[in-house]
Amino acid sequence: MLCVPLLSMVIIKGYAQEGKPLSRSLGKYELSIDMGGFIYSYGYPSKILFKIYDKRGDSIKGAYRLGISADYTYRKKTDMLDGQTYSLLKKTNDYHFSVLVGYEKHKYTNSLLLYYGLDTRLGVGFTDVKKNIAGDSKYYGLDITPFFGGKHFFTKHLSLACELGLRNHISYSKDISTNPNYRYKEFIISSKLLLPYSFTLNYHF
Repeated sequence: MLCVPLLSMVIIKGYAQEGKPLSRSLGKYELSIDMGGFIYSYGYPSKILFKIYDKRGDSIKGAYRLGISADYTYRKKTDMLDGQTYSLLKKTNDYHFSVLVGYEKHKYTNSLLLYYGLDTRLGVGFTDVKKNIAGDSKYYGLDITPFFGGKHFFTKHLSLACELGLRNHISYSKDISTNPNYRYKEFIISSKLLLPYSFTLNYHF
């Protein structure tokens, strides 16, 4: 919900101001930390983005986006009856990793930036399962996300940005079981409007 007032402020001020002094004063690179993970209590950034500005003369037309994300989760599930453990169902180690490439187009004002673009993300995952019929599992996913964002600059080196995105998702997963009688495969196609798609603290250099 923090994105709503930020985007509103950026849009209103963006139309109220003129000129492009900011685009001439910025460096060529940007490092962004997506704070969505902290907001949703994951305890770690959702992703880290590195941007290379598309500078042409004194103006910046847009930016190339390169991103990575990774996470690890350990789970242990046990059944108990009358205070006694009777079945250790499973212990799992989940690993997920993804890479992102994209491009964004820019419109600058004195201290604000409106932008839009497209991200493509490829993700892979592996789950190591102990003592469970399903066994290990593998995951492969592809996201294609058009987005719209607003960015407020506090200084020429520090800014805060928020993005709205429409994530189009395709994924395939399967379990690898030692039991020949058990097989599991899943194929998913979905679309989802994300607000925020990202909420980033940015350093420009």
